[in-house]
Amino acid sequence: MSHPTQFLPFVLLALATACSDSNDTSDTTQAMCEPAANAGPDQVVALGTTVTLTGSHACEEGTFNYVWSFQSVPVISDMTDTFFLRNNTDTPETEFEPDVEGTYVISLVVHDVHSGYLSSPDIVIVEVTSDNMPPIADCGEDQSVEVGDRAALDGNGSYDPEGVRLTYQWALTTVPDGSSLDTSDLYNAGGPEATVIPDVAGLYLVSLVVSDGAYWSEPDYCTVEAVSTNQPPVADAGTGGNLPPCTDDEIVLNGYGSYDPEGAQITYLWSLLSAPAGSKASDANFDDATSPTAHFTWDISGTYGFQLLVHDGESWSPPDVVTYTILDRSLNNPPVANAGDDVTISDSADCVTSAYAWTCADCVSATVELDGGASTDPDGDEVHYVWSEDSGELSFATPYRVFTMVTTPPVPTAVNTTITTQWEVTLNLSDCEAADEDEVIVSYACYGNRDYGPY
Repeated sequence: MSHPTQFLPFVLLALATACSDSNDTSDTTQAMCEPAANAGPDQVVALGTTVTLTGSHACEEGTFNYVWSFQSVPVISDMTDTFFLRNNTDTPETEFEPDVEGTYVISLVVHDVHSGYLSSPDIVIVEVTSDNMPPIADCGEDQSVEVGDRAALDGNGSYDPEGVRLTYQWALTTVPDGSSLDTSDLYNAGGPEATVIPDVAGLYLVSLVVSDGAYWSEPDYCTVEAVSTNQPPVADAGTGGNLPPCTDDEIVLNGYGSYDPEGAQITYLWSLLSAPAGSKASDANFDDATSPTAHFTWDISGTYGFQLLVHDGESWSPPDVVTYTILDRSLNNPPVANAGDDVTISDSADCVTSAYAWTCADCVSATVELDGGASTDPDGDEVHYVWSEDSGELSFATPYRVFTMVTTPPVPTAVNTTITTQWEVTLNLSDCEAADEDEVIVSYACYGNRDYGPY
């Protein structure tokens, strides 16, 4: 550590120069006296004591300046010349408060303002001792405040048995469930008086330790109880239950049943509580854990537990828990296809004669609806529909829906005769692993009407 005493020769030179200039106009008849500095006797003091130094010199008359400087201080000391409590150069007395135990070496130089003489430095040694005992921390009284109000923590009751100046360190040890506060939220955590603003109702535990520069105290604890007239919101994580083996790899959670009794707007926070053995899922598997309908990507079949908390801007709700079980695909049951009842279309076409030969027009194309709504899946899996017909003569409006409109081509007939044309339509029903088929017959009965024309 460098100390201002390194610059002492320059200070003395400046004083000497200034005073020699003043000698040019001084009373030359004044008796010259070369001052001899005396910094006083060496001292042994206790740490925490203010040290008083009183200098003197050998001259009986004259105007003198006194310059005190630290020549050396203990290694861990932060003392510099600026720590002298009184350092007026025209008075012989000064004081300082040692910050650590050890040896302090101080010099005094006396300067005769009129003659310009500078004394040689005189040294005084101050030995600061301590039977040091650890300081005592006192964080003040327990407190109760409203949520959102400032709680003032008072550590001024802390002390050091030797009277050494203390440093302070506050910490927020525990907080209620739902609180986002930590020690960084303590204002002036390094001072004797700290403050904290509770963000949720509940009990906050605050600790204080103090140091005398050598030892830290044992912690002292006090509590801040945050209370609120606000009614907490109510979380509703949904009903949960078993999900079929063919469930997509996302669970869609539903917290829309949550509410606040006072009607305040609420925010949501989902978390994963449990997962099947072998799963690597975590909270990172949520697409947005703050959404009321958060999507969670699962990795293996089994039971997953989720917790929902909601916040009304002042208080967190008690948690609500929901579980979903994804059944193993080895337990999957195939779907059951049902293409509905057979369909019959009836129509007629005109037949005309020429040279005793009959010619009949075709019955026009017809459109009917096919209904696969009676199809089922025992597991409740999502199923996929495919309508088809091998000849390619039928046209399907929506071949991948549970219902579809199917259009036939024109069909032929004969005079005074009904000709029936049939198509076998297949409904294929599948889930993620299994499939089933059912057939429905579409029949078109076309009758040929005789038309003899005018007589």
